[in-house]
Amino acid sequence: MNAVRYDAGSFRDPGGRVLISGDRVYRTIMPSAAAAFRAVSETGLFGELFEREWLLPFEEKADLDLGADVRGHETLLESTRLRTLSWPYEWSFSALRRAALLHLDIHLAAMERGVTLS
Repeated sequence: MNAVRYDAGSFRDPGGRVLISGDRVYRTIMPSAAAAFRAVSETGLFGELFEREWLLPFEEKADLDLGADVRGHETLLESTRLRTLSWPYEWSFSALRRAALLHLDIHLAAMERGVTLS
């Protein structure tokens, strides 16, 4: 397995961390966020968002041996890695508008299932 490193920006989320290993991207779900993750999973929202291509698909993984410094999580997810990364400060107004509208659409879909974004 390739060396695993934390994504530099993932420290901002107290509910988990993003890890990179070669072309694989992992997301840990910490115990403090596990109940909320399970509750949303049970609503079917993730499947709907995957089908609409509003969310990158992910798979729950058995706890892989990612290294001694990667501990304390309750759930591990794997997603495909995007080929190109861009940041909102690089986007045009129309791209920012589309992102905002998508965010609202996702929030409306979540609210229909009794959950909300945080």
